[in-house]
Amino acid sequence: MNSCPTEQKLGVWHDGQMSEAERAVVSAHLAECPACQLVAARLSAMSRLFADAPRQRLSQIARARMNRHMDAVMDRGMLRLAWTLSGLAASVLVVCSVWLMNLKTTAATAPPPPWVGVTFASDAGQAAREPATPAAEWYLADAGSPTDESP
Repeated sequence: MNSCPTEQKLGVWHDGQMSEAERAVVSAHLAECPACQLVAARLSAMSRLFADAPRQRLSQIARARMNRHMDAVMDRGMLRLAWTLSGLAASVLVVCSVWLMNLKTTAATAPPPPWVGVTFASDAGQAAREPATPAAEWYLADAGSPTDESP
C-alpha cells in the first residue's frame, strides 16, 4: 500500500513512544496490512531476543582497562590533530618567510625614492643643506623651527 508507515515509524509504534492519536492510526493500519504486520512481528521478535539474552557484567578491573584504553584512543586522536595543526602552522611560517625574503630582495633592486639623493655639505662642522627636490627641502627644514610648515 502507498499509505504504509515507514519502518522507523513502526519502530516508534512498537516502542510505545508516539501519541495516542498516531498510535490508533498505525494500529488500525496494522489490522489491515499484512506487509506491515510482518515488519511489526520482526520488531517484536528482535525485542524478545534482546530481552532473553543474558547480560554480561564487567568487573571493575575490566571497566578500568576499558576506560584507560578509551582515554588512550582519545588522546591519540588529539595528539594527531595537534601535530597536524603544528605542521600546517610551520608550513605557513616557512612559506611566508621565503616570500618575505624574496620581497626584501626585490625591494632592494627597486629605484630609490627621490629624497634619497639629497646631499649635504659641511663647513667647519656645520651642515649646509642643499636639497635636491622640494620634498627633500621640506623634510630637511630647520629642526629648530616652531612649525612644520614648508620653508
